[in-house]
Amino acid sequence: MSKNKVLEVLSGLRKKIANGTSTEISSVHARSEVRSPALDVESAVRKLGVNGTIYCKVLRAFCKDYKEMEAEFFKAIATEDLDGIQKRMHSLKGSSATLGAEDLCNMASKLDLLCREKQFPVAGQIAELLAELQSVIREAEQIVSEGHSEPEECAEILAVISATGLEEGLQALAVALDESLYDEINSEMNKIEGKLTGSPVANLRKMIRMYAYDDALGLLRKICSELNILLHDDIAD
Repeated sequence: MSKNKVLEVLSGLRKKIANGTSTEISSVHARSEVRSPALDVESAVRKLGVNGTIYCKVLRAFCKDYKEMEAEFFKAIATEDLDGIQKRMHSLKGSSATLGAEDLCNMASKLDLLCREKQFPVAGQIAELLAELQSVIREAEQIVSEGHSEPEECAEILAVISATGLEEGLQALAVALDESLYDEINSEMNKIEGKLTGSPVANLRKMIRMYAYDDALGLLRKICSELNILLHDDIAD
């Protein structure tokens, strides 16, 4: 895509988001007033097999992770960072599906595929996705505000199956979680499950499956503390 085309898309998107007067934005808002909720909470909780407390934690992490999506799009388009958009869409596709945000998941899937085909999304597509994302975030924040989410403690003593390479694996997983590296996270988690067992490990896997990487990193720190393993300074709070 030429630089002029990039700037054209960026300029058009800024106007649509700022004014809310475009046909695309108006139609999105009109649909949101009459359609079903953006989040299918009952279906999500049932598929995940978790209680409301954990689901609220995942919602809170989602809101934190995607609050700045609009600014990220502007920056990515201005710098022609197609790979950056694709990676963000791939992440959003998975996390929105986990939350029960089917419409948002479908939109993210389309943009993910478009980027993989080396095409920039047009302004209207981005505007529609951002409008839907805001609807999901508003509902998520309302659910969290009405819920009672308390931090969960490691309830079961950890059992080490094999100590060989365990510390290195935990360090690698922590770095992958901190940088939201999807493939590395799952690869390292698979290795750790062959070396460590207990309910904290099961909960860690569950958080990773729900893309709650901040929560997973927090739990990983607790696990490392129990094992007297000190994580590197570059992933410390």
